[in-house]
Amino acid sequence: YSDAPRAASALEFSQSALVINSFSKYYSMTGWRIGWLIAPDHLSDPINRLNQNLFISAPTMSQRAALAALQPAAVNELEA
Repeated sequence: YSDAPRAASALEFSQSALVINSFSKYYSMTGWRIGWLIAPDHLSDPINRLNQNLFISAPTMSQRAALAALQPAAVNELEA
């Protein structure tokens, strides 16, 4: 797929875009209740304050597995 067009970034359409997703489907981590968020820098503090009042941390094992799933070797395996 080296000659395929790249996917557009949400920030190409709006500097105030928010992208919220989870690891459940794509990374086959259903039920682990771990996700990620991409947001503009100016929203970092308000999002952190909100997050502190809404969520309890995912288990350490889930967090480490999610980080491993983002590594190039894991991405290559998923896209093979």
